[in-house]
Amino acid sequence: MGSPSDDRRVGSRRLMKIVRAIAQAYLVVFCGFAAFFATYLALHRDRIFPNPKVAVVYGRDRCGFTAAMKEYLAKERIPFVYGNIDGGFLLDQEMWHALHGNTAPDTDPNYASLPVVRIGGRVLERPEPSTVSDIYREVVADPSEAVE
Repeated sequence: MGSPSDDRRVGSRRLMKIVRAIAQAYLVVFCGFAAFFATYLALHRDRIFPNPKVAVVYGRDRCGFTAAMKEYLAKERIPFVYGNIDGGFLLDQEMWHALHGNTAPDTDPNYASLPVVRIGGRVLERPEPSTVSDIYREVVADPSEAVE
């Protein structure tokens, strides 16, 4: 039979194993999330951090207004990046984040008229295509907006 000090060492080793296992699990979860988030930002940087001269169009593939906006922008050769908000939680949240900073206080914060277009630092709900074109021309004409 072992001495009390041997029992304490065994208990201490077990406790250390448990603490190490918890720490490793925490690191895997934390680092996994950090890696996922960094990868997401890298893959979608054009949409999340857009160049002011590039339109970001948030909408749905089955939305006629969204399809018409994309078609108009392509026809007018206005550079744009499309984000299908049905493509995942984060895309949806990108759109809502952009909208909440730019909506009137009396509007419903849980409703948006698609497409939502970000261009030249502005966020527009279901804009007329000509409005987006006008904003694009203003931004392109502004010499302070340098393309990187």
